[in-house]
Amino acid sequence: MALLPTVLARTWPKPNLSETLDGSLVQCALVNATIAGIGQVDAFPDSGSKVTLVSRHLVGSLPLLPWTRPPLAVVGGTTVAPADAICLKISVGPSTGLVEAAALDNNAVPLILGEDWFAASHAQLVFQPPMPSEIRHSTTGTSVRCHERLLPRMSNAVMIQGSSFNCHASTPQLSRPPANATPRPR
Repeated sequence: MALLPTVLARTWPKPNLSETLDGSLVQCALVNATIAGIGQVDAFPDSGSKVTLVSRHLVGSLPLLPWTRPPLAVVGGTTVAPADAICLKISVGPSTGLVEAAALDNNAVPLILGEDWFAASHAQLVFQPPMPSEIRHSTTGTSVRCHERLLPRMSNAVMIQGSSFNCHASTPQLSRPPANATPRPR
């Protein structure tokens, strides 16, 4: 069996300055995932995203499908039309799922695991601070612990319409000041 290459942070293309919010980094939980035919990559498990997202840079040499769904809603109220779509078999420990992922240009991480992957792989994201987040396989109970890394906060962060996060917050609420905020002197 051949060893699969690992996509390392130092080889990952850095986001453009225009896409990174000025001087901001955010601590992200990442997990090692294996994509069939590609190898091992860092993946961000996102229970708020309906769709799994992959960087087009990572899958550009594979056969891609046209994206036929509506554009994805982005934090701030705009939309992003994925470059393409691709069927991927993704494994994290004992959890394996087959999904149609949206291929995005200039993604901050190689892979974002969405609700579609969690359903297909019978896995769940367990978040119990102060413990590290983990992905637990529902059938076996086996867990894979996430590791944390600082990543740039992106201006093109995707919030899928109809995701579980969208049930609790809407993008207009994210852009308004809090109700009890005192006005700043001019």
